[in-house]
Amino acid sequence: MTYKPGEGYDKGFQCRMNGGEKPAQATFNTDPYWKEYSTGWDDANTRIINEARERNACSKPKCCKKKDFIQD
Repeated sequence: MTYKPGEGYDKGFQCRMNGGEKPAQATFNTDPYWKEYSTGWDDANTRIINEARERNACSKPKCCKKKDFIQD
C-alpha cells in the first residue's frame, strides 16, 4: 500500500463523522499518516460539536436568528 499525503486526514475525518472512536495509535504515534489521521479526527470532532451547539442554542429553531437586537 502506497501512502498519499492527506490520506490519513481523510480517513480520520470520515471515521469521526461516521461515529468512530479515535484509535490509540492516532494519539501516540509520530508517523505522518497517524498525525494526519489524528488531525482529521479532531477537526471532524470540532465540527460535530459546533453543529450540535448551534442546534441546541435556542429552544425554538431559528427563533433567535430572525430577531433584530438593539445591540447588533
